[in-house]
Amino acid sequence: MGIDKIIEIAVGLTLIAAATGQLPKVVRQVQMAQLRLLQDSKTSTWGHLMIIDSKQNSRKVYIVDPQE
Repeated sequence: MGIDKIIEIAVGLTLIAAATGQLPKVVRQVQMAQLRLLQDSKTSTWGHLMIIDSKQNSRKVYIVDPQE
């Protein structure tokens, strides 16, 4: 499967999610998958991953410990 086909599928799924009002949930799932990928791929020498919570314009910062 070439990159062009993958892009076509991603665009189609994005349009369907937007049309059904599910786009924010899909975006959040992608963000969580990216976070898991970062946690799984980092080395022990990296330090802690900081996550900024943007809900309700708050400035909360969460520290994610990879050992948990």
